[in-house]
Amino acid sequence: MVGVIVAVSYRIWQKLAVLPGALTIIALVSPLIGMTEEFIFRGYLQGRARHYGPVVAVVIAAAGHTLYKYLVLRSLGGGIIIDFPRLVLFTFLFGLVVGTFRQVSKSIVPALAAHAVFDILVYGDFNEMPIWVWG
Repeated sequence: MVGVIVAVSYRIWQKLAVLPGALTIIALVSPLIGMTEEFIFRGYLQGRARHYGPVVAVVIAAAGHTLYKYLVLRSLGGGIIIDFPRLVLFTFLFGLVVGTFRQVSKSIVPALAAHAVFDILVYGDFNEMPIWVWG
């Protein structure tokens, strides 16, 4: 449900249709990228940080994912316009939510599902991957 809410909010903010009109091949590829991020940040990093306590582990994973997104998008240069403060805020908040899901459920599956649903709903009707995927 969180993936749906965040995706619809993002699409509205980007002035896109609330839901994708039709799904393209991007709907198959984009969730694989998001799920890979979840395995890295919520699976590995949050799992390794557990010995600092559950709250700190969730914050470390959310901050790591946020920094990764920021650096990837910042590396693209000035060719695209990105609202970096909003990107950082929303990426971090989403990371806290899915990290909490992972912590409470003791499973990475809820985080994987939320991120996959987000990516399908946001990018699923795109005809090509966003520039930050392939550069």
